[in-house]
Amino acid sequence: MSSNPSIVYVTPCSPDGLDFGTRLRVRQVARALRELGELKIVVVGGAEDFPTQQNGTGEFEIERFLPLHHLTPNNLSARYRRLLDVRSNPYGRHLDSQSQDWVQSYVKNFDLVWVHHLRTAYAVGQWKWKRSVMDLDDVTSMHCRSVAANSERVMERVKSKVQIQLTRRRERLLSDRFTVVSVCSEADREYLNLPGPVHVIPNGFDAPAQEPQHNPIIPPRFGFIGTFNYQPNVDSVHWFVCKCWPRIKREIPNAQLRLAGDNSYNALKIDGADIEVLGYVESPAAEMDTWSAMIVPTRKGAGTRVKIADGFSKKVPMITTSLGVCGYDVKSGVELYIADHADEFAQACILAIKDPESSRRMAEQGWRRFSQEWSWDAIRPKIWAAAEDCLRRDSRPAAAAFE
Repeated sequence: MSSNPSIVYVTPCSPDGLDFGTRLRVRQVARALRELGELKIVVVGGAEDFPTQQNGTGEFEIERFLPLHHLTPNNLSARYRRLLDVRSNPYGRHLDSQSQDWVQSYVKNFDLVWVHHLRTAYAVGQWKWKRSVMDLDDVTSMHCRSVAANSERVMERVKSKVQIQLTRRRERLLSDRFTVVSVCSEADREYLNLPGPVHVIPNGFDAPAQEPQHNPIIPPRFGFIGTFNYQPNVDSVHWFVCKCWPRIKREIPNAQLRLAGDNSYNALKIDGADIEVLGYVESPAAEMDTWSAMIVPTRKGAGTRVKIADGFSKKVPMITTSLGVCGYDVKSGVELYIADHADEFAQACILAIKDPESSRRMAEQGWRRFSQEWSWDAIRPKIWAAAEDCLRRDSRPAAAAFE
């Protein structure tokens, strides 16, 4: 194994730019890989990243930016193939043929190929990835299961149940396609049950320079933060506002709700008392410091929520659903409150305000767990371990490995 391996990171977004869950993980993985060897980054992503690369002002230099195109089956046979053929792209976006050829040729030159999510691999059009780590930050079939369980629309539930079976077929082949797979939690590893090596690399957050001192203001504020370009965030906020917020206001009439995140003005059509939509917040730590509690009312999705590590890193008391905290080994009443039904979720929010000492104690315990397990300083060795495992498993020269 080379002491300074050449590494290419194929990502769905630039490591630089406005923060959201995927970008935070991409940035931290890129930093860890850069410490391990000679790193090149190829972005296979949306056009919204292109100006960032043109400006050249970010932390990372991008080798090439390759925009995706929508993939529209032109006949019934093509639609069925997209659904049923495990080698076909089920995600609806891909590179043009020239860009696919370039990526497939380019990655042959490296000792290690790190790929973020199956969507990226399918977009490139390559089936077998030698000397590779597939970083599966969320498991698609688990997302489908959450939609099937929580959607209020019958047809959406039916469609999701079909998609569970189709996506599981693809997921079972991960060890055939990639040398090593990484996931965000032990729950994901157990669920996939793959024959090949699977490393757990949790989602985390940057540790602050010094231990935070939480200072909520009066009247009490609840807050939510996340990108509203992601539909499960929109769904979770609407559920909270419709099902939970009226109950909370009856018990705490002066309570306020603050909704922060990119695209919130466009995505949220909110009707409720004392609710403020903030848009993208430049200094989230200052905003979150004013909250009495942070809500994570996630009902759809997969993987682990960066929001949880973010809240722990700022000592903000939290109320979450079981899905919202999935992948974190925590208990309700110890590090945070966990509640899944609207009445219980609202009651936990009320209790967080009426029993501030318990809320403070849980936030302190969450901070301790974050410092030990979910800061990126604590997680970085797990990234190195996955990369080094991949390198050990195929120590031939890079060009020969792709023959």
